[in-house]
Amino acid sequence: MLARIKNVRLTEVTLFPKVYYKSISEKVNNMSTIDHATDPVNITGYTEFVFYQIPKNNHESLLQVTTRLKEYIQKENVTYDCFSLISAENMPGFVNVTKIIPINTDEEEIWINMVTYKDRHHRLDVVEKISKNRECLDIYEELMKLLTPGTGFINGEFKNLCNN
Repeated sequence: MLARIKNVRLTEVTLFPKVYYKSISEKVNNMSTIDHATDPVNITGYTEFVFYQIPKNNHESLLQVTTRLKEYIQKENVTYDCFSLISAENMPGFVNVTKIIPINTDEEEIWINMVTYKDRHHRLDVVEKISKNRECLDIYEELMKLLTPGTGFINGEFKNLCNN
């Protein structure tokens, strides 16, 4: 699936991508052979940001689905926050987010999830567990149906540089 953003071509959508399950399983199963002191998987202050666009008429439905997902992953000691863009002011020296993720502001919204884990190993464990849970897979399918058609999730994993 391709996300509709300017100058970037995404070939995989990653929140719970089916292609990703197998690679995570392999990584988790091989953890015993990794030197956690030097491996980048063992990072502290680890957050994943997920950007996506939705039709405004899906706001309430998506909020309900997101609440179900949040309730599930909080049981895994994950902090899950969801934000909706409220302003995209043009400022000198900054690129407005709606120039990167173009939306029709009358009809669409940009949402961002901030998902914080203890470290990357914790993230791998949580994603592995989610990938085997039927309820979570059903939630993922519902989420995909509520996005703006032709778009997908845009994600990135970040480590906290200030709290090391």
